[in-house]
Formats: sequence, structure tokens, C-alpha cells
Amino acid sequence: MPPWRYFSILIALQLTFVQFSLTYTIDDSLPFTKMVEKIPIAEYFKNATVYHPLYESMAKGTLPEGTYKALIQQDHLYIDNFLDAFSILAKREEDPERKKYLQGVAEEDYDAYWQGFYDKLNVTKAVHMVPPVLEYCVFELTAAKRADIAVALATFYPAYIVWIEMGHHIAPIANLANNTNHPYFDFVSSTVEFAISTPTLKFLTVVNEYYARLGNDTKTKQQMLHAYTRSVQYQFKFAEAIFSMTEVESVPAPKFTELVDPWIAPDAQQRVVNHALYTEIGVGNLPLDRFAILTQQGHLFMKGF
Repeated sequence: MPPWRYFSILIALQLTFVQFSLTYTIDDSLPFTKMVEKIPIAEYFKNATVYHPLYESMAKGTLPEGTYKALIQQDHLYIDNFLDAFSILAKREEDPERKKYLQGVAEEDYDAYWQGFYDKLNVTKAVHMVPPVLEYCVFELTAAKRADIAVALATFYPAYIVWIEMGHHIAPIANLANNTNHPYFDFVSSTVEFAISTPTLKFLTVVNEYYARLGNDTKTKQQMLHAYTRSVQYQFKFAEAIFSMTEVESVPAPKFTELVDPWIAPDAQQRVVNHALYTEIGVGNLPLDRFAILTQQGHLFMKGF
């Protein structure tokens, strides 16, 4: 294992189990996109992802095909979640112009783009996210639902800046202009194009505008920077998880009930269905005080549910 990998694991463990503090000072003269570069731990994870062997070997064309297929499947699931998060933000945003922008991102349609890969690779869309990707998506959706909109956008920023810098990094490695037979030409070229696309650069402007509008609200600015730092770690974990995968999900997963039914013992199920409580309710013999308790507890359960 390369020495940098040991260090990355150590840092990941520290971030997982230790609440680290923000050991930098906010410089109000800097926009958000420049301020994040002052966070050492975030810069480490960003660079470790940009130069990750997953993307470098993809650019060289040496990435195992199974891993490449897994990348396509998991990235598709992530992007679906990403767009859902923008939809949530659009519903929360009250400013008409900002709402219009967020909704526009949410409505972007990449189905044909992904289907092109599936047809070419003879795989289907995956059903399950691998745990690190699921964890990343839950983090972003939670921010979209509960955090300040500016903070939520900060969690999305690594999905832009990491892929911008990675696109610039892998472009000369892949040398697509002189390598039209590159095995991963389509995904590499789209990544390179993403790095310089108008929608990508527009997001950088938008997140800077949200940050600037905070003015002297140092607390929310710190939350944005903290959210970015956490999120860029997830980008690294995404790359690590995919790089370790050699198989893809080709068969649709069974339905939840199909998974659960074999594990429900018929006898145990019948004991609940035929319980004396429900029998007495059915015939009208349950004492009112017990019925009152049932009503109270049922109310609490449904409220929690």
C-alpha cells in the first residue's frame, strides 16, 4: 500500500471519530471558492481525490472494466440523488431568480447520457448504492432539507471543484485528441468537458453569491466551510470505494417484501394476528381502560412513525 494511503486512512479515521475544529480565520476579502483553499485538511482530501489512482488509471485506460462499470453505476445513482437535493432546495428558496436557478439544475435530464453507457457496456442501472456513496448522499440530502441553503450548496461544491480539477488533470494523461480508441473515451471526454462547461462555472458564481450575502454572519460562513470540508472527504471515500470494486450489479434487486417474507416465521406471525388483544377488540370484550391505553400508545407510535 502506498505511504499516502496509510496517511489518508489515518486522516479519515480522525474525521470519523473526532470532532475537529476550524483552525483558520475567515478572510472576508475572499470569496467562498478561495476561502476553502485555506483549509488544510480539505485541501488534502481534494488533492487526494483529484490525483486518485481510480481516475488516473481510467485516464490511462488501464482501469479494470469491472471497476469502470461500477463507477458508471454508482455515479449515476449519486447524480440522481444530487438532482433530488437541488429540487428540495428549489422548493425552500423564496427568491424567484435563485429558485429558478436551483430548479433548472434539478430538472437537468441525464437519462440518455447514462443509457448510452449501459448500452455500450451491456449493464443496467444499479439498484443499490455502496455504503460510502449512500452515506455521501444522505449527508447531502440532510443538508438540503435542514441546513441553510448556502450551507447545503457548500456540501455540493466538492462535486464541482473536485471534478473540475480532476478533469484538467486527466486531460493530458488521456490525450484523447490523439487517442480516439481510448477504452473509456466517452466518460473521460465528458469529465473534461464538465470542467469547462458553462453550467459548472455558473455554480461557482452562485455559491460565491450565497456566501457573500451572508455578510457578517460568521457562524453560517463557518458552517459552509465545515460542510465543504466534510463533503470533500466523501468525494475521497467515493473514489476509494469504487476503486476497490470489481463487480457490478446487473440483475435488479428483489423487492423488499421478497427479502423479508422468508425471514418471518409463520408461527410468530400468527401469534400476533391471533393475539387475544385483537380478538377481544373484535368481539367487544376489551375493558375500556385497556382500550384507552392502546389508543394512547397507538397515537404515540403513529406520531413517531
